[in-house]
Amino acid sequence: MRIVSSLVLAAALLTGCATTPSPERPPSEYRPQHTGAASEIVFVDYRRGEFADDQLIITVTDARGTRRITERDFRPLNEVVNETGYFPTASEGSVRVRAELRRGGRLISQAELQLEARRDWFWGVGIDVSPNLNRPPPCIGCMGEAAAPIVGYDGPEELRFRLTFSGNSISAPGVY
Repeated sequence: MRIVSSLVLAAALLTGCATTPSPERPPSEYRPQHTGAASEIVFVDYRRGEFADDQLIITVTDARGTRRITERDFRPLNEVVNETGYFPTASEGSVRVRAELRRGGRLISQAELQLEARRDWFWGVGIDVSPNLNRPPPCIGCMGEAAAPIVGYDGPEELRFRLTFSGNSISAPGVY
């Protein structure tokens, strides 16, 4: 259930849908703002439990060049998720996102997405470790995912390092 709730929250955050904070959990002061660029990307980190402290390295490559994103680029959005601000991307061609999960400096998983670069568009990429459900992402507005096994994990269920993505217009976002 936590996985489904996280993915629904991801869709709401990434597509512009309003969420109502509970009285016990006031919203953080951090509110990511669009950069004014023609195209952008934002990342939301849902990792918890034993994978929350693993090193996350994201590489974004497009016609503008390569950008490296690490934990330093994330801020708490609330008690559940951390989010980067928006980063400008190319508005033509493709945007390649490669995410690595490292433990003790050793690569334990990696996943990669190839996204279409579009004008007046932002991509939201959710990052999580969750069970291998062998089904499409259970969230509103999700457009796809990339998932990879975790090397050396021997827990009771098979877990995957997951990148789930959705997109929306910057100037006229759809509300889901």
